[in-house]
Amino acid sequence: MDLRVFGLIPIAIGILILALIKNEFTVRISTNAGEVNSIMSKDRLYVQSIVNALNDAIVYRG
Repeated sequence: MDLRVFGLIPIAIGILILALIKNEFTVRISTNAGEVNSIMSKDRLYVQSIVNALNDAIVYRG
């Protein structure tokens, strides 16, 4: 019985860590000099709005 408790504790800690981890989203810009992660955030909508603005600027510029 006691050995099961010692087995369940690491499993519970692992599940808690997985639940608390959030994805990190980045804006990666490629140039002749290479690739750069310019913006990093855990807010997906913020990063998506930056990507949309960059795409619109590229289309507008031609």
